[in-house]
Amino acid sequence: MIDVLRNTDERHFLLNDETFELLPALRISGRIIEQLRALPQGKVCSEDEFTELLNQYVPNLGTQQRKWILDAAAIGAYRAQTDFPVYHLNKPGQTRSGRSPDCARCGLVGRPAGVSSQ
Repeated sequence: MIDVLRNTDERHFLLNDETFELLPALRISGRIIEQLRALPQGKVCSEDEFTELLNQYVPNLGTQQRKWILDAAAIGAYRAQTDFPVYHLNKPGQTRSGRSPDCARCGLVGRPAGVSSQ
């Protein structure tokens, strides 16, 4: 989904406060989160750079854990960039009002961040 929203070929990754807020919801353990805090914070990385950092600082990640960390760091980088509008993704089945119409199931519901409904 991030690739579609960014409309670019290369993904970027960032460890920031938002990334660390997402990790517990993705069931990343506290031990692994603490290991991730040793990585450079606030530095936008390419996929190769970020993968190398994960290999160096958290070498024993499972496949699913690695995917979730990559996803969280990609979301952190997406939301931190200022080159184009940032859309905040709702949970599947949730709209801005909290109702669950069928059209909300895709998870991309709403306006770019900072755009009011008035």
